[in-house]
Amino acid sequence: MKQVVFIGLIGLLTGIYLAEWNNFSLFLINLILATTICLVVVASIDTSLFTSNFHVTLFFLCGCLLGLIRTHHAYNTLPDSVFNSYLGSKQIINAKVVTSVDVRDDSVSFNVQPILEGNTDNTSNKVPFIRITSDRFTDIVYGDVVRIEGVMQSVLTNSKTYKRIGESYVRKRVLYEIRFPEVILLQRGHGNYFKENIVSLNKWIKETITLYVREPSAGFINGILIGEKHGLSREWYDAFTRVGLTHVIVLSGYNLAVIFAWTKIILRRTSFVVQNSFGVLSVILLVLVSGAEAPAVRAGILVLIVALASLLRRQQDAGYFLSLTVTVMLFVNPFYFLYDVSFQLSIAATYGLVYIAPILQKYLTHFPRIVGEVVRDTSSAQLAVLPLQLFYFGTFSWVAIFVNLIVLPVIPILMILGVLILITSFLPSIAYFIGTCTTLVSGFVLTLVKNISDTISPSSFSINLLTLVFCYAVLALLITKNKTI
Repeated sequence: MKQVVFIGLIGLLTGIYLAEWNNFSLFLINLILATTICLVVVASIDTSLFTSNFHVTLFFLCGCLLGLIRTHHAYNTLPDSVFNSYLGSKQIINAKVVTSVDVRDDSVSFNVQPILEGNTDNTSNKVPFIRITSDRFTDIVYGDVVRIEGVMQSVLTNSKTYKRIGESYVRKRVLYEIRFPEVILLQRGHGNYFKENIVSLNKWIKETITLYVREPSAGFINGILIGEKHGLSREWYDAFTRVGLTHVIVLSGYNLAVIFAWTKIILRRTSFVVQNSFGVLSVILLVLVSGAEAPAVRAGILVLIVALASLLRRQQDAGYFLSLTVTVMLFVNPFYFLYDVSFQLSIAATYGLVYIAPILQKYLTHFPRIVGEVVRDTSSAQLAVLPLQLFYFGTFSWVAIFVNLIVLPVIPILMILGVLILITSFLPSIAYFIGTCTTLVSGFVLTLVKNISDTISPSSFSINLLTLVFCYAVLALLITKNKTI
């Protein structure tokens, strides 16, 4: 049964990739369907053909067929290009804010869905989203109904680098963008009640931390607690990138997986159930306070599946459960596979903790337990995401593992201090004292990151798609050879 899931998932991924050749997708569907039927008919006539290789081929073809059909259907359900005739001209549109507001150094960005015929509850799947970039002090939140006046453009441009991002936007239903329009608030409170409260909690956390912790430490703590990567300035974000610590301030599968692992390490003297229960709780809380955006939720689900396998004492089946979950997610939205880098990194990091960590554990038996666990979990996740990192960003920090060994033990302390600030915020004097301690401790990390980033630069080394596939094929071969699958 486990092999069926793995083979079916590989077939599904192949089908999704093949479906990107839009002109041939129907032809491929018919071809693979015909081939599958022929194989079944021939094998039914000659039962001696029912070998293990036959089953592998059959399950692979079925997965491939499922991927082709689902992706073809997903393309047919993308929203209509209803505003193409207005491109390049100034438009006035009433719309509802459908995402959280992403705050950056000098601007904010969010997606809106136009309200056609004045209906504030317009949620038609055929109505596209519009990406809005506005000035830093725009007072807009999720669920607001606004009037947008600006020049409408397509998210696709002639820039090769930006086009890949634009293609990703299209598959997330974002077909247009308006940069720095006039934004007029019309109404508030038209979003999902649960999400509105989560967004409000997220905003309160950021404001409270900023009140009691000095900058740039406040932005750093917000990044740790709620994945607020733009809380730090661009200069600091680049410094964290150069030393390989971006995962600390960006809520991703890598981040959540490391947090889950570290929660277990901190509670290693408690019972097995307590370790995993608090690990699950920490992941859920991080996803919620981050705003429960789709990438964070998906990453959280992947990590929680592995946690569930551990709680049920079925660690040997964690990869099986993880593959089932990935299959379901891709069936819900096949575009995640090719156009969502966050999803790809989350999958890679989680698979790394499941399959690569046990291999590394064999070589770390002579280290103190806590050191060995830090090296194992950090290195396994880093190794699993490295090919994707080189493919998309073309950079690799050779000091990443060493910096992680120094910084990661401090992160739980900073998280606890951040939570204490939130708890004692109604007692300003105590909150200020804890905030001062937090500033001092985080100052150590920031000074370390700054000094190292000023002395080194990440190596530039890009790989193509074929090399990416080869790297993961080699990793899969090593994992299979070590019998962790």
